[in-house]
Amino acid sequence: MGFDKLHAPLAGRAVVWHALSQISLCASVRRIVLVCPVGGLSRFEDYVAEFPKIAAVVEGGAERADSVNCGVEVLMRLPGRPADFVAVHDAARPLVTPGAVTACFRAAVRHGAAALAERVTDTLHRSDGSGRAVASVSRENLWRMQTPQILRREVLLALPAGGFSDEVSALLHQKIEAVLVENPAPNFKITVRSDLALAEALLRAP
Repeated sequence: MGFDKLHAPLAGRAVVWHALSQISLCASVRRIVLVCPVGGLSRFEDYVAEFPKIAAVVEGGAERADSVNCGVEVLMRLPGRPADFVAVHDAARPLVTPGAVTACFRAAVRHGAAALAERVTDTLHRSDGSGRAVASVSRENLWRMQTPQILRREVLLALPAGGFSDEVSALLHQKIEAVLVENPAPNFKITVRSDLALAEALLRAP
């Protein structure tokens, strides 16, 4: 995106710091495996001392699924009882809250898989290749996906590798349903620089 969004400054801290701080506060999260870009280990390892729940830091892969697999492989090798559920969270979503994570986890326990999501409220149109609007799209029952996406460990390990933008997409490919948990609070992904200003305003709001 033209800048390092995970280490971009946000309210005096890095974006990834905010995500880690909120995830760490969640009682249902026992251990965190921090998956970083290739070549970024040293920079991400600095967070281990501050967040005791970080059990390992590992380099990821070329695609999201590759990075998730890297993290799960390390998670499975950690000492102690393996986690029954694994939450996959995008570190570029710094506004996630412990309450939202807990609600998603409870839904995953009941249904086997769950994801935070936001209902689509905008009017939607499909365009042709030149950008001309050609058809309206009903927004009924449409959702914007967020993270975390929480699955039973064995289900996550059995998902097909590659070609999917998130875990819910891979689940649907396997004909497995995931319940969507509506998140009333902002939880957008930092994608462009203007997102940082919006996130900072929300973090500083009384």
